[in-house]
Amino acid sequence: MQGTKIMLIDSGTRSKGETVVNYLKQLGIKKIDVLIGTHPHDDHMGGMAEVIRNFDIGVLYAPDTTKNNITTSWYLDFLDAVDEKKVNWIYPKVGDNFELGEAIIQILAPNSTKYDELNNYSIVTKIVYGNVNIISMGDAEKLSEDEILKNGLNVGAQIIKAGHHGSNTSNSENFINSVNPQYALISAKKGNTYNHPTKSVMEMFEKRQIKVYRTDQSGTIIMTTNGTNINFDKESGNYLAGDEM
Repeated sequence: MQGTKIMLIDSGTRSKGETVVNYLKQLGIKKIDVLIGTHPHDDHMGGMAEVIRNFDIGVLYAPDTTKNNITTSWYLDFLDAVDEKKVNWIYPKVGDNFELGEAIIQILAPNSTKYDELNNYSIVTKIVYGNVNIISMGDAEKLSEDEILKNGLNVGAQIIKAGHHGSNTSNSENFINSVNPQYALISAKKGNTYNHPTKSVMEMFEKRQIKVYRTDQSGTIIMTTNGTNINFDKESGNYLAGDEM
């Protein structure tokens, strides 16, 4: 792993923190150069404390949600871990770019420091590596998508990690048209109570012939790229909604 730069976006639920840590350790990772917590919901950042306590952290990007007075136990544990390890926490600023090895990471959202809906604090990133672009949405909803487009930033990308687990609160047709992806990654639990991904979103992906890779169908999905070619270790999934599975 010498010379390799590591970025981790989110950590899963608090109960999955140990699983994430063990997976990273199996890869020989000892330091996470850039750790991104997209927004303070347990299914995205619940395992962050576990990650922070087990690895050297170069820098942490997480949104400023102090105005929301979050008091959930996992979040307080996350704050304790940040203090214990004296982690350098940077609030995301739209338009900021930073290098990660040969890749460039661009911050596209959040565009405000006060939202009623925590999902809209999601740090949206565009990863540019050679000729391959990847958009990672967190749970950013249509409000955030509209703010990104209003800024006039280039969101074109071959790959999008679909917003909010493929929900129709995100993934507006206008935004997907602007990204114009070939592939959509959907992180959703099989049989989830929210019925993610949503039927209208899957129909849109099918209509646009966007290949979908779904954790509810394939489990862990590993995508690799050399900056030109894109490869997946699983076959693409179908276009059924969560409640049709």
